[in-house]
Amino acid sequence: EARDVAWRILQAHPDFDRGLADQVPENSPEWPMARLIFRESAAWPDTVRSYRDTDPAAWSLYHRGNWHWFNDMVWVSPEAEQALISRVEIDTNQDLPPEGEEPGNAVQAIKWTTMILGDPSASDDERALALAWLLHVGADIHNPVHSVSLFGLPALGNEGDRGGNRICLDDLENWNLHSFWDLQIAGARGEVDIDAVREGLAGELTDDVASTPVGDGSLWWRESVDLARTVVYPRWLRLQAADRIDSDRCDVTSGRIRLVPAYREQARAVSLRQGAKAALRLAAVIEEALGSP
Repeated sequence: EARDVAWRILQAHPDFDRGLADQVPENSPEWPMARLIFRESAAWPDTVRSYRDTDPAAWSLYHRGNWHWFNDMVWVSPEAEQALISRVEIDTNQDLPPEGEEPGNAVQAIKWTTMILGDPSASDDERALALAWLLHVGADIHNPVHSVSLFGLPALGNEGDRGGNRICLDDLENWNLHSFWDLQIAGARGEVDIDAVREGLAGELTDDVASTPVGDGSLWWRESVDLARTVVYPRWLRLQAADRIDSDRCDVTSGRIRLVPAYREQARAVSLRQGAKAALRLAAVIEEALGSP
């Protein structure tokens, strides 16, 4: 069974003890340890970020910052797009990299890790790393703020708002728009059971998910781009952002945007639905990749 094969592979993860097993919180749900470690494996690419100061060698070996996102452009206004689009360059390559090269963005990473995971000639430690990254990036790409950046304001320059990281919020828990969206499904303490959400939406989503080719990160990404343009960056937020962009980070002196209740409610609903899609789709990808040991 694919689940058993995945667990066997995951136990070969080169950072298993420190990066996976030791990360399971003491107050975790009463699930089997294998399930808890699977959950931590999906978070491992973020855990690795902390190694930069404590273990630079491991950070250099495992960290891949540009695998977490793949940004299309959202513009403050049609006028800004017309005037400035020729000055902005973004990565548009969604194809697998040539043999011997690593992916350069999230969409490429999904395709590449799926290929490695399903390759029985790859070592188990290679497949374990691929599984952890696939779980993480597959979830990231269903989050709209990992799919776009806002452009068209002088303070944004040519890198945009970096997926909402430079739009500061009047919110004690969420300092910027990116962190607000990142925390919608699980909340700051992981209090929401995504399994329950997925089960509740499974009937509604089955046909929708089934109509998307297994492992097609490009289509998953395009869905998120559409949501970003309509839900993450509505017109009122783009207008308010015009004079409240922080040049580097959100601090006490930054201009802040207050998200209205209707925006928060819609973000919550969209995030839960996207999380359910990610869970169903990634389960199908893993099943297809590991159906045969």
